[in-house]
Amino acid sequence: MPTYVVTASKNALSPEAKQALARVITATHCEDSNIPFYLCQVVFQDVEPTQQFLNAEPVTVDQIWVRGDVRAGRSEEQKTRIIERIVREGSQATGVSESKFWVYICDIPRMAEYGRILGPPGQEAEFIANLPADVRARFNIS
Repeated sequence: MPTYVVTASKNALSPEAKQALARVITATHCEDSNIPFYLCQVVFQDVEPTQQFLNAEPVTVDQIWVRGDVRAGRSEEQKTRIIERIVREGSQATGVSESKFWVYICDIPRMAEYGRILGPPGQEAEFIANLPADVRARFNIS
């Protein structure tokens, strides 16, 4: 389902802050979209301050960018709720000011996960029912 990539300067987020932010992003997306947590992926990308610029200047250590690639089909209201909650709760979880969170939700028309092509939002039950046995076992899906 969704993949969120969090980009920040190296050492801007502790391992605990990363896990807390991953929990916020996962809960936010999955609760709003009514999908199981094991269908949401969060990837952290740490970059050297000299490799990321804003206003033609190296980025400060506490600037956070979150890009979510999600299946097309969600309403603008749904995407707005997700963005606002990630900013608010992400700030609380990491201690980084809301003004330093940038969040993007990008619609993509097709994707494959666990080796299977996903249908549009709302067809998750069928997708889950047809997951390979090893995936079902890994996540205790009955």
